[in-house]
Amino acid sequence: MEMNGLMNGLYRISEWIMRLAYINILWLVFTLLGLMVFGVFPATTGLFAVARKWRMGESDVAVFKTFWHSYKSEFFKANILGYIMVIIGVILYFDIRIVQSMDGWLSTILLFLLVAMSFFMLFFGIFLFPVLVHYKSKTLQYMKNAILVSIAFPFHTIMMIVTTIAYSFIIAAFPVLIPFFSVSVLITSVMFIAYDAFRRVEEKQSNDLQEPN
Repeated sequence: MEMNGLMNGLYRISEWIMRLAYINILWLVFTLLGLMVFGVFPATTGLFAVARKWRMGESDVAVFKTFWHSYKSEFFKANILGYIMVIIGVILYFDIRIVQSMDGWLSTILLFLLVAMSFFMLFFGIFLFPVLVHYKSKTLQYMKNAILVSIAFPFHTIMMIVTTIAYSFIIAAFPVLIPFFSVSVLITSVMFIAYDAFRRVEEKQSNDLQEPN
């Protein structure tokens, strides 16, 4: 019995390793198919879509079909939202560099405000793609939803950021993992945390609807 349990456990682990390696390769291939510039955000969306299905308990989901459907259907939205974030990030970066070259108390206040804005962007930005694959809405509404969820669930937001930073150190220490697990493990982990926040939102909405007038 113990041997069977051990073998089953090893089989499950190897199965998940293969799944994560497979979706990481899908992400790399479809990022390249989009010439990097137009492929990275749709491919990321596709990976989040697969991870969401796994978190919902659909472990036998058709991975390629789910990935491709999300990549294709959200291609323009993903690029629009992704590059809005990039543009805002670049503006904040150059603003911070300019303010750092200034002297006086005003520069200190401006620097504090810009750094605070950068953290705020990081907070809601990390929820943006999970929101994109979980909800159906207008393009800019996704940004609003990401902001609301990130504010409502700061613990989940911090956990997602800590996970991202920690995994970045792991990848930097073991670059051999990059072709197979550089993105898949991170995005799957982030989606699992984000989905718990979405579930709590939906439970609260359900309870509110059930309350008597």
